[in-house]
Amino acid sequence: MKVAAIGDIVEANKRLQQEGVSCKVHLRDACGRQTMWLELTGPEGDQPSLTDAHTAIEGIFQELGLPVEFDPVEGVNFWVRQ
Repeated sequence: MKVAAIGDIVEANKRLQQEGVSCKVHLRDACGRQTMWLELTGPEGDQPSLTDAHTAIEGIFQELGLPVEFDPVEGVNFWVRQ
């Protein structure tokens, strides 16, 4: 099973900040599946759209060798594609 290490989360958050994408990735480890969740940050009205955040996160994690997929209902939870 592929999982994201804490260093991957730190790297992703660093890259999001460098790219000017106002969001943070948080790690949640639960029975059955490791999940991450997305927090849109920044001042109200200056936050990225969920689509823009998804695009940035997908690119970063792809470069880390960890393709991700997002929860289709809320779109803030995601995990490494198996």
